Amino acid sequence: MKAKYYSTSDLAEHAGTSRQVISAILNNTWQSKRISQATYDRVQSIIEEIGYVPDRAATNLRKQTVGTLGIIYHGPLHSHVLDAVQRFNHHFLENKQEVEIAISSENKLQQALTHLMGHRVERMLILLSSLTKTYGEEMGDRAILRLLKAVPTVIYNYPFGILPKELDQQLIDAGNQLVGFSRSSVYLQLFKSLLAKGATRVLLDQKIHDMVVPDTQVGKLLNKFHLVDTYPNPQFDQSSTNPYQLGESLGSSLLPIIKQGKGYDYLITASDMIAQGCAARISSQGVKIPRDIQIVGFDKVDALPYFQHPISTIEVPVDKMVETSLSLLENMPDSGGKNLAKARFLEE
Repeated sequence: MKAKYYSTSDLAEHAGTSRQVISAILNNTWQSKRISQATYDRVQSIIEEIGYVPDRAATNLRKQTVGTLGIIYHGPLHSHVLDAVQRFNHHFLENKQEVEIAISSENKLQQALTHLMGHRVERMLILLSSLTKTYGEEMGDRAILRLLKAVPTVIYNYPFGILPKELDQQLIDAGNQLVGFSRSSVYLQLFKSLLAKGATRVLLDQKIHDMVVPDTQVGKLLNKFHLVDTYPNPQFDQSSTNPYQLGESLGSSLLPIIKQGKGYDYLITASDMIAQGCAARISSQGVKIPRDIQIVGFDKVDALPYFQHPISTIEVPVDKMVETSLSLLENMPDSGGKNLAKARFLEE
């Protein structure tokens, strides 16, 4: 499927006016040219309707390059997503793939899409961060969906099972490819494993709880636990802070709770680095790991074997997800499809 872009001539035809009028409106000189407010409003409405973006490649007198790939790094990148970035970059450099990169923060995805489309990219790769509060919710914005229909796009680290299934289908129908894994499935596997071992008292990251509990199976399974307490996600408002340091701070705040004598079997955290920082802090205050409490991280970072404290972790299938994404980018089909990889719970 080829990217679909509109020229100023196309825009003029849709609006039933001249290219000169369109140019004046796009360059914000329409008032000095005595173009009516009604014409301006009509053109702006059509711009929004068809998803028109200015051709910056032409504006900058740059030669249009067929096959240019647009990449959006959306949100603060971390752990397994950073690992994927390194693998993508290595592949694109090795294959001399011309890329145009945009970095977007929360609620800035539309601007990033408009920027890349202004450079007439032929395909796009969007890497989502789970650290954004919205985590993909903005994909449902009508303006963003219109833009995503114009260019074949792979959305990496898509949060299956968290966003409404209707949005999954809207994105697929728009010709996008979704690559990710189901958080609900992997935590269902984790909780089943804990119950099988008789571990029924857990201290759980609130963000993880909110992501997976709406899934009926996970909610029912958690009801079988004797105790499920939650704590605020330390990265939610401090995503730029070193996660190991966040873990140390988390350990300090959780220490009194852990020492209350509730007999928590497991502390479940959002990343391996947070888990290690937390483990270091609470162990320095006399808590024995894993004798007193066991800790679960997320990501299976490469440095895990070199840390002092033993933790369990959830392995994200980065190899498979990157390989799938690259294959899709190189052979973009005419219609969207869902590609679901599985994460695994690895016990220490």
